[in-house]
Amino acid sequence: ELRPLLDRLTMLLWPRFKAVLDLQIEGLRAVDPTTLVSRGSDKFAHYVTRRFGELTACLHLLKNDEGREMLDHSLDYLRKEVEALWGRVAVQLGDRRTQLCFIINQLDFMVSTYGQRGVPGDVTGYFAKKLDSTIDEYVEEELKRYIADMIAYIKESEGAAAGGSG
Repeated sequence: ELRPLLDRLTMLLWPRFKAVLDLQIEGLRAVDPTTLVSRGSDKFAHYVTRRFGELTACLHLLKNDEGREMLDHSLDYLRKEVEALWGRVAVQLGDRRTQLCFIINQLDFMVSTYGQRGVPGDVTGYFAKKLDSTIDEYVEEELKRYIADMIAYIKESEGAAAGGSG
């Protein structure tokens, strides 16, 4: 049986693999977001996102029971750093609507890539939920330009109705 051999191999390779992932995380943390912004950055998935998506999709598909928890922890940490980078890059792009467009494009790429690669639903679902909430925020920002007073009135009325019914 090959299972014990593969488990042993995984345990031998894990420290080096973890070190490489940690270097990736440090690189994400240290990068100057202004160097990652270019004309039209809000219109496409950034190359950092494309690399992150492809790498993590493959890792999610390759992981086995041995070391699964360690890998999940490292991938979560890497994901948080990429999301933080998206936020830092988005701030460089100008107004809130443009920032939201950038983040929507990054999240959409992740959902599409994970879906195409057959990544498990719980992992894909995380990005899908974030995509939906960011789209909702974008729609609200867009509507504020035209009907800000009506939105404020509805939110106030909903708050009063919720407070009165409790």
